Amino acid sequence: MADETTSDKSLWEPLERHVTALGWVVVSWCELYEELGLLFVDVINPDKSAAVLAAWHEVRSDRTQRHMLLAAVKNTLNSKPSVRKYIRWAIGQIDEMENARNNAVHAPVETTIWSRDSDLLTDLRILVQPRLEANNPRANQMGGYDLEKLFRIHHENTNALILFIRSLRPLVRAAAEPDQLPKKPSLQSTQQAKLPTPQNTEEPPLPLPDATGA
Repeated sequence: MADETTSDKSLWEPLERHVTALGWVVVSWCELYEELGLLFVDVINPDKSAAVLAAWHEVRSDRTQRHMLLAAVKNTLNSKPSVRKYIRWAIGQIDEMENARNNAVHAPVETTIWSRDSDLLTDLRILVQPRLEANNPRANQMGGYDLEKLFRIHHENTNALILFIRSLRPLVRAAAEPDQLPKKPSLQSTQQAKLPTPQNTEEPPLPLPDATGA
């Protein structure tokens, strides 16, 4: 019975860490869009915030909301070209991150044994990895990554953009373009989350029993 408990714990702990990391991806993405909505108000008309936010929330697509904000920015802030350029940069970064966020939320996963070599002797770990057998396109895009690290990078990059956008909002409302602008955040590369290529094998990691009980 003790062995079964230990085995169950060894399967559940990686899955719990995965769920926690994924949860932070979702939470930070939601907060990002709240910040974008407030920025949209500042760009359109801060004195009509209720009406502007109602229009913002009526749009159900994240991408369409970004396009709506971008269109508003392109046609306003003529006296603040640098602020406008910074907002467009931030939206461009979000455009690039969107697919990774959708992969994280929608890709199927499984618990696997991973090792640096074919004998499963070097750097042996139990990881949650994308489930690839059904050729799911979103899972395929995350193959070869440490998902826990990948999600942490996404979460930290999203938080950096939240703070950056928040710092731009007073500049949008200001009467003139400021002499100093906030520094653009240095976003982390997702390549940092790549798993080392296993040596002496082309076989995928071994799947373990489904820890979810499904």
